[in-house]
Amino acid sequence: RLHAVDELKKILGELRASENKGNALHADLSQSLLGAAMRAHDLPVVEFLLVNGQFPTEAAVEPAYDLLLASAGGREAVERVVNDRTLFSPVVKQQGTAVLARG
Repeated sequence: RLHAVDELKKILGELRASENKGNALHADLSQSLLGAAMRAHDLPVVEFLLVNGQFPTEAAVEPAYDLLLASAGGREAVERVVNDRTLFSPVVKQQGTAVLARG
């Protein structure tokens, strides 16, 4: 598990609510944190980052969805992300929908 998760969530939340939302800083931080969460197999943080992060392409989030599918949460974990009303990045929704469609 990652350390200082509450602080990471606070930082990303503040970034998402700031004038920097959706810009390169938001995307770079999102991708770095997602990679760290995936390496740590910290699935709750992976889900949080997918919902709150900014990602440039579907390929940037596909490995995270593969990790969620392989976890105990499976499809339900992917559905939680895709159906979250606060989902920030359209790319995350598109890729999640594609993952669910392929069964």
